Amino acid sequence: MRLTSWNVRGLLAPDKRCLVKRTLAKLDSEVYVLQETKLNKDKALEFIKYCYKWDGLFQDARGLAGGLGIMWNASKVDVQSIASFDHWMACIIVCKQSNISYPLFNIYGPNRTEEKLKVFNQASQLDTGEVIVAGDFNALLDIDEKVGGLRKPTKVMEDFQEFVSNCKLVDILPKNGRFTWTNRRLNFANIS
Repeated sequence: MRLTSWNVRGLLAPDKRCLVKRTLAKLDSEVYVLQETKLNKDKALEFIKYCYKWDGLFQDARGLAGGLGIMWNASKVDVQSIASFDHWMACIIVCKQSNISYPLFNIYGPNRTEEKLKVFNQASQLDTGEVIVAGDFNALLDIDEKVGGLRKPTKVMEDFQEFVSNCKLVDILPKNGRFTWTNRRLNFANIS
């Protein structure tokens, strides 16, 4: 099963929806995990119809911030929702060919430290055994992931490391480069 996780930074603009739809089709994954969609339920339904090949579950944005989505190729996988909170959602993915199921968490971490800790605690409470966790935690595991700005360990980094360790998660590095985002203020050759 191929899974793509992407912080899309909003799907309200028509040109952005078109770019995301084309990119998802090119990637040809069975499951797409989207963060920061900035969509409410009505706009999410419109986006699913626009992306005619996929089904989806979405969680509302709070105003114009956040919002999560899980989209899938219905001819290859089934998805059953488990739970949904402000900053994460969980489901079970069942591959039709092998009939193997995978619990999947989609997380978009808040920016405020105390809210991050709440999300880490909520997500670590669900006992699902082996699980796929995808998303944008808005936290670093290692200081080497940070370019520019202050380069010192923080309490959030330590809490995130503890969360990853306690949940026995394994960090899977991106396929195409070390960094997966840019604010376009710096020019990195290895951004995917």
